[in-house]
Amino acid sequence: MELLGRFLVGFVAILGAVVGSFLNVVIYRLPRGLSVARPRRSFCPHCGYSISARDNVPVLSWLALGGRCRNCRAPISIVYPVIELLAALVFVMIWDALFVGRVIRPIWNPVYDWPAAIGFLTLGAGLLASSVMDVEEYLIDVRVTYFVALVGVICRAVWGATEPVAVGAGYGPGATLVGAAMLAGFALSVVFDRFRTEGGASPRGAGGDALPADEAGGAATAAAVVASAPPRWPVVALLVFVLVCVLAVMTDLGRPVWMALQATHERALAGFFVLMVVMLLAAMVPRPADMAMETAIDEERPQARRLVLGELASMLPSIVLGGAVFGWMYWHGRLGMTWVSGMGPRWTGVVAAGGSAIAGMMFSAAFGWFVRIFFTLAFGKEAFGVGDIHIMAAIGAVGGLGLTVIAFFLGAVLALVGVVVTSLKKRSRTLQFGPWLSLGTIAGLWVYDPIMSYMAGFWSNVQLMLGWTGI
Repeated sequence: MELLGRFLVGFVAILGAVVGSFLNVVIYRLPRGLSVARPRRSFCPHCGYSISARDNVPVLSWLALGGRCRNCRAPISIVYPVIELLAALVFVMIWDALFVGRVIRPIWNPVYDWPAAIGFLTLGAGLLASSVMDVEEYLIDVRVTYFVALVGVICRAVWGATEPVAVGAGYGPGATLVGAAMLAGFALSVVFDRFRTEGGASPRGAGGDALPADEAGGAATAAAVVASAPPRWPVVALLVFVLVCVLAVMTDLGRPVWMALQATHERALAGFFVLMVVMLLAAMVPRPADMAMETAIDEERPQARRLVLGELASMLPSIVLGGAVFGWMYWHGRLGMTWVSGMGPRWTGVVAAGGSAIAGMMFSAAFGWFVRIFFTLAFGKEAFGVGDIHIMAAIGAVGGLGLTVIAFFLGAVLALVGVVVTSLKKRSRTLQFGPWLSLGTIAGLWVYDPIMSYMAGFWSNVQLMLGWTGI
């Protein structure tokens, strides 16, 4: 059994590295307005040489080639193998949280809960890709977050069809219907905006953090990722450091000590330390986009309140429909309904679990919009990026509102640490919250169950006050 567990961890790590290789394609192409699907093969950004399969093995190919293109010998950034290693690390940490530490109930067995695992692993990949793009470009491409949210909803629905316990892990019918009404209102807003504006541009915050990449225009800063200096001992040492840390986390180096301490939480702490160090190192690098973002924020400051009031008006259909459904169900005493098997257990599970994912997505987005609008009106400048709200919606679709709130507050604390540390090296006043929110999500997996258990009594009292007992 132990051998099987180690095999699964190793497989997940390899899968993470392979996914990390694909994430490199996403991170490079989307900010430049290139298609992720075409060309099908990766290519050298300097000479356009199509990279063969043997030169596209995660991490190993970069080391074998000495960090240079086989064709033109131009340097290939160390960012690529580091992202592959970090993806492997993130995948292992998520797998540990779900199936080794079993810290998110009721997920505990990969045989039964594999759809939930796919959802969380997709979330981890999306968070990593969004974080790197945010650090480099102040850009969060909504296509990534939409994809994660869609996979989250589908996986939750499949999980509900295959595992009855998934129904009890979500929201009751009342909350699900409110979330569905909010989604319908959001869809109406999108349709209305399409008719009102030419071209149908996506919502945006300062600096276009939620714009499609082809409208973001960040080629200058993105070039810094590709055209790094030839590999020398400091960057090679960094790669070796990350590689050793990842291997230590995966293989339990120092096994007797970790066994005595019940292993997985300490392993998660080591992995989190690696992610935190890499995040701080990346955040301390000055970039041309820093000044552009500061200028954009200063220019938008006089109209920041008017901007978010316009955003609030665009959300009225979602607010009105969600509020109307909530009010109707509360008035008729139906908020406390629970799921029954009247239409058959399988379909009940699909509707209950998939609807819970939609509700979690909408509630998480509503929480993010509240933070953005309230604090922007209070301080007179943009307080929260639209792209960060899209990340919160993706988190909510996979893990629910509880995980989103925990990730938000943990991310805020981690961001404060980041500001203090990076201020020693970097003078920019700007802060990309997306990476810290992502880091807070990974950390939140390990504290989710204790926090939710601690808050259970308080939440039960709130539900009783609302007559909402089915959530």
